[in-house]
Amino acid sequence: MIHKIHQGEELPSVKAGTPYKIGNADFSTVVFPYSAVALGDTRACAKCHTNSATGPDVGRNTPQGDNWKTQPSKAACAACHDDVYFGNTSDLLKPYQTVRHMTLISDAGGVPVENPADSLCINCHSTGQLAGSVEAKHDLPNLLKAEGLKYVFNIRSVTNSGPGLIPVITFSVDNASGTPYDIKTGAQFLDANASLSLLVGWNNIDENNTGSGSHPGQPFNINLKGANAVCDAGTFICTVNMGANTIPLGATGSGRAALYGRVGVDVDGDTVVDRVRVKAAFKDFAITDSTPVARRQVVDINKCDKCHDQVSLHGDSRTNEPGLCVLCHNPSATDVNRRPKIASGPGTGFPDGSVTLDKKTEEAIDFKRLIHGVHAAAKTLYPVAPATVGAAGHGFRNKGLVVYGYNSSVNDFSHVRFPGILNDCTTCHLAGTYELAGKWEVPTASGILGSTVKATPDPTGAIGTYAQQLANQADDLNITPTAAVCTACHDGDVAKSHMVLNGAQFELTQDAINTSPVLEACAICHGPGRIADVKLIHGVK
Repeated sequence: MIHKIHQGEELPSVKAGTPYKIGNADFSTVVFPYSAVALGDTRACAKCHTNSATGPDVGRNTPQGDNWKTQPSKAACAACHDDVYFGNTSDLLKPYQTVRHMTLISDAGGVPVENPADSLCINCHSTGQLAGSVEAKHDLPNLLKAEGLKYVFNIRSVTNSGPGLIPVITFSVDNASGTPYDIKTGAQFLDANASLSLLVGWNNIDENNTGSGSHPGQPFNINLKGANAVCDAGTFICTVNMGANTIPLGATGSGRAALYGRVGVDVDGDTVVDRVRVKAAFKDFAITDSTPVARRQVVDINKCDKCHDQVSLHGDSRTNEPGLCVLCHNPSATDVNRRPKIASGPGTGFPDGSVTLDKKTEEAIDFKRLIHGVHAAAKTLYPVAPATVGAAGHGFRNKGLVVYGYNSSVNDFSHVRFPGILNDCTTCHLAGTYELAGKWEVPTASGILGSTVKATPDPTGAIGTYAQQLANQADDLNITPTAAVCTACHDGDVAKSHMVLNGAQFELTQDAINTSPVLEACAICHGPGRIADVKLIHGVK
């Protein structure tokens, strides 16, 4: 049961059209959050199973914790591989059983044993035998992680970084001992599966990359797999060719440069080159500040990795570093440029909400809003045609969350199930960073920006073309910062009305938010020690 629940939507039976249910509970949409290879990869057996003397959880009283690799059984293995059947015939009540288990084991008379005892499985499923060891067959996630630790991205310096200047950035890719690799000749860097890029964003009070001319509000992104990395042949320390990318004249404060990518290595000896994830790295630099000022840090990647083991997205290239994520997933960022566009007539070239899954023209991808929204995304109810209200979704949000990605991919998070206690903020947050105190007591006064919900507010083109509206952040319509976070989970109309009555704005330019005489007054009731303290209401211990 436990194997099958964790395998969820990856079960062969589910893919073949048979849902996995226990009573009225349907586990067919469960996705294992471990992502050392890909989200849903359940080969990471040691995430749950480990002997008390080995592995990452030394000291647990689990003396049989390594039985998964030394004592395989039909019940355990066929729980995930449920398209396999043992014996001469499949179960007619299980039409998804399409793979017959073949065996070379014979009885005393030499007749093949069609349904061998569990104790005989190890005869084939072990090192050097026909089927290979169970551990090796499930070990790719561990091999990839171990290989990734051999590489360290290192931004060595950022200079000449004032407004209007082209920054000079040096970097290297080091081994675990700190010695740089030759990224110009090393096969692992030249392989088609490898990538290496640099992001440069600003202002670290709350990145929004004002003046980049990119849409909407994106940082400079430079491909370093090629001529844009100029490397010293002796030290293998490289300088970035920034081209015409200057720090905008209006930029202030501090900025951040981040290095991200992957290498290509055949880690399991099958002659197929694998994508090996490497932890991203960043370095803060001063623009008008006297010394670099870092962006606030509110989450701990080690907490994220308790579920995900290794957070890696966008083609295995952005790995395990929230300090990188916030450069693109900033307050001015939406998915508008990835949504389908109106082909003809009024509004030509602007996003077409009539054909999108959520009937919206864009969705905010600001980190503080997006991550809350994704983790709470399971809906309370799923419509059942032709009714508008139907099956229980057992979730929190009233409305689905849909984000359009690269190549107009549609990411519908409305079936996401959070595997922990959703209202326990400390699952992800550092202590105190989820409370309405300090920067978050009056976030606008602390320079924290609202989340853009309309980067192209006028599809008639009266205030500019599609491209002009994208590049002009001054016309963006935003949600004030506290409400932007809270409505990511509390997305109902009653919650929104409550926030509006207490100073929240849901479609206002950032300049209007900054100069408005009305401020979010959330901390009066929801601040630390107040009657509806966030910590108290969420039940955080």
